[in-house]
Amino acid sequence: MRYVQFYLLCVAGLLMGNGASAQLPTTTTLTGRVTDAATGQPLPFATVFVNNTTRGTTADATGTYTLAGVRIGTVELVGSFVGYLPSRLMLRLGYGNTRTVNLSLKPDANALQNVVVTAKHTKQWNRQFRRFKEELLGTSPFAKKCLIPNGQAVTFTDDDGHLRAQASEPLLIENQGLGYRIRYQLLHFDYFRRATYYAGTSQFEEMTPTNADQAERWQRNRQRAYRGSIRHLLASMVAGTQEQEGFIVCKSDYYVPSDGAMPILRYHDYADRPRPRPIRTDTLFKPGELPFEREFTSVYPLEVFYTKQLAIRPLYRELPYAYSLIVLPRGNAGVTTDGSIPRPNGLEFRGALSDDRLANMLPADWRPNGSGVSVPTSQPDNVVSPDKRLDSLANRWMEQHRNQPPIVFAHIAKPVYVTGDQLWLSAYLLDPRTKLLAANRFADVDESLHLALVSPTGEVVHHQWLRAQAGRATSDFRLSDT
Repeated sequence: MRYVQFYLLCVAGLLMGNGASAQLPTTTTLTGRVTDAATGQPLPFATVFVNNTTRGTTADATGTYTLAGVRIGTVELVGSFVGYLPSRLMLRLGYGNTRTVNLSLKPDANALQNVVVTAKHTKQWNRQFRRFKEELLGTSPFAKKCLIPNGQAVTFTDDDGHLRAQASEPLLIENQGLGYRIRYQLLHFDYFRRATYYAGTSQFEEMTPTNADQAERWQRNRQRAYRGSIRHLLASMVAGTQEQEGFIVCKSDYYVPSDGAMPILRYHDYADRPRPRPIRTDTLFKPGELPFEREFTSVYPLEVFYTKQLAIRPLYRELPYAYSLIVLPRGNAGVTTDGSIPRPNGLEFRGALSDDRLANMLPADWRPNGSGVSVPTSQPDNVVSPDKRLDSLANRWMEQHRNQPPIVFAHIAKPVYVTGDQLWLSAYLLDPRTKLLAANRFADVDESLHLALVSPTGEVVHHQWLRAQAGRATSDFRLSDT
């Protein structure tokens, strides 16, 4: 089971449909200086960008920068310069004019120590780099289209099963599948017992297509990367159209330990555990301060099935789809109507969605079109109503199995009996929806099961009624001597 630490994303603003709010700007301008934190001297031509977006600029010779078109809301502003540690500031931007934000960068004492010139890497480094690349980029088809030209900047330590990595400079990731060049500042990487913990800042840059066919292919691939992603899921949950988009979201009774390497347990015994039931996602979101902001709240984990992708080893036989688990350790997280996560609060995605790595990552200021999710434009105090389609996947499946009789299965002690033998048997009543032992339909009355022994000619030679408790019944009787 994999764990993913998520990045702080730029929030996208929405224009209101009418009224006074429609006149308010959805972007603002940032300006300021980038200086050395120790001396106060300007850092000329430093890079300043909004994390996980294509919005960035370069300071002038005096360290002064101007960054226009920054969306209002919660954003993370990053400043970087060669030989210095990156400076990261969380900003809360509201409606207004230009805002002054100065950045102070601290010298990186390890910058020169990390520069190692080698003619050829060892087999151990190559093996570690392959693992690092797979965990950072993921295993999707787009991961094979990604190149890291300066991968030699990565160094590894392997201690007590922890594979840790650090980079002496921002990694350049060229995604030939999506048409983005990512400047990724690695802040943390730890791979331990098949669980991955990583964090960093990302500056996106659009690559220039060589022809119109490549440009069209990149647009199609971006739509493919979006479908079934974390962003797609959250946007559809906020809009109440998750079932229409292919997601089934259920309340879970899992107990999730804080250690991602530990197994996940259920509160209930296996025989008595309830099966997942879809929930109304509109009950999980509260209006935020800005029209496009939502407070995602849940005191229990959520199970997610993506019906447009089959699982190799499904967790539930009746739901053979790609499975994920959402965990909110603090009970809440800040999200937006377009699926961005400006305030994660430790929000975790495990299972299929944990493979949503850098190779599938789209900048926060990218917008789906065509078959993407329609972003709701409700007023700030109104939560969009849930999907009411009568033919929703979950409702249709539950309705089809609602009144079906239980499945009866009988098990005898041995395959062959002769006249005069004592026959022992166990009988089971299985729920047709889950193929597990069926609970009693009435709290104070046990189920009954009619057993008949029939001859080859169709004659009933023996019959009796059995008492079934919690889906199980037992019996024994002696076969006739004739």
